[in-house]
Amino acid sequence: MRDAIALDDLLAGFTPPQPYTMAADIVGWLGRCEVRWQETDNPASTKEALVLALRPQFNRQMPKPRGVVPEGSA
Repeated sequence: MRDAIALDDLLAGFTPPQPYTMAADIVGWLGRCEVRWQETDNPASTKEALVLALRPQFNRQMPKPRGVVPEGSA
């Protein structure tokens, strides 16, 4: 049940453009999208750079600034 509460909190300010979306609308939207993959030797660093650059709306975990030591670990 905790996951549902967290999802409700996350979506509280989000208002979809229409009251409902039909499957055909989703298929059409996906058909207009372009997806690419990038090979990398350091996936964690690549993910961090993407999250910091794009700031995804529903992402609650932002990367910690580099060089910062978490409290209690020094």
